[in-house]
Amino acid sequence: MPGDVEKLLAKNDFTWAAANRDRILTEWSKRYESKSEKKPM
Repeated sequence: MPGDVEKLLAKNDFTWAAANRDRILTEWSKRYESKSEKKPM
């Protein structure tokens, strides 16, 4: 592992994410849920 591994990681604010969990999940579903559904053959 490189010594500066912290610089390579994405910055996450876990406190903010926990407080906004429902909003994040709603937006995620709106954007990506339809892309994961099986398409009829």
